[in-house]
Amino acid sequence: MKVASSLHELHRDHGLDQVALACGVFDGVHRGHVRILEHLLSLSNETEATPVVLTFDPHPRAILRPDNPPPFLCTITQKLDRFEHIGIKATIILDFSPALAALSAGQFLHDYLLNSPVDVTGICVGASWRFGTRGEGTTRFLENEGRKHNFRVVSVPELTWYGKIVSSTRIRRAIIHGELEKAARMLGRRYAVRGQVVQGKGVGGRQLHCRTANLVASELLLPPHGVYAARGRQCAGSPRRRNPAFLDGIAYIGTAPTFAEQGREKRLEFHFFNRSSDLYGNEIEIEFLEFIRPDRRFPSVADLSRQMESDIATAKEVCVNAP
Repeated sequence: MKVASSLHELHRDHGLDQVALACGVFDGVHRGHVRILEHLLSLSNETEATPVVLTFDPHPRAILRPDNPPPFLCTITQKLDRFEHIGIKATIILDFSPALAALSAGQFLHDYLLNSPVDVTGICVGASWRFGTRGEGTTRFLENEGRKHNFRVVSVPELTWYGKIVSSTRIRRAIIHGELEKAARMLGRRYAVRGQVVQGKGVGGRQLHCRTANLVASELLLPPHGVYAARGRQCAGSPRRRNPAFLDGIAYIGTAPTFAEQGREKRLEFHFFNRSSDLYGNEIEIEFLEFIRPDRRFPSVADLSRQMESDIATAKEVCVNAP
């Protein structure tokens, strides 16, 4: 996957001179997004251009509504992996800032898409996508500009599921309410989070005899507190080997109330059933399979340990039967 911050950079560093673009935030890269990207691949074939995604970081709502930023459904690396899996050849990541948000639709189109040595043969967007200050950039605006500047525009209708549009907002709502199967149906895959493994308190291995990887995933949306059957994989190494197969395990989200002296900070922990190597500093991805039980405080560490043995047995059964 080629990654750049502009069309100029794609041309300079990677030699691309003719591209078809899909524009959007693509948080979660859900089934509606995949439909847009599939149209992009068709458009790129028809116009003999390289399929490229233009996206934004941070999420525009984090800049436009800093008091209420949305939790992310995926990291940038997860997003790039999904693009690559679908067949996208390059991604442009624009730094979304107040200055960028203040640009008119015409200014954005000129400054970022048309004012470069790269020929844009077409632009593919969701039918409801808006850009430019006050959202003045519509698909109709793009079509008018396309006739002027000789690029095609493909407006992709929203995907619906049970009569409602599949959207990142709807998926967030499902995850917040613990509706993992519903979220998976809209994502087209199970919900997964990715984060770096950091040093924990050592309680899992020392007192509970269940060594866990503690993840930093503060900006990502997590399901409700509790214990989950899950799968995990290490994301490291060369691009071709970055994402090996998922391995069975069990995940915990909560504040460890049995160990009240450790504070009430929310944590995400994962235990691999058949792996004990040191993962500190590595990035791992956790895929949630099924909710097992809510988080709660136990009378003693021994009681918690016995419950964990039961949880692990349940999680192993879920993992064996999960496709």
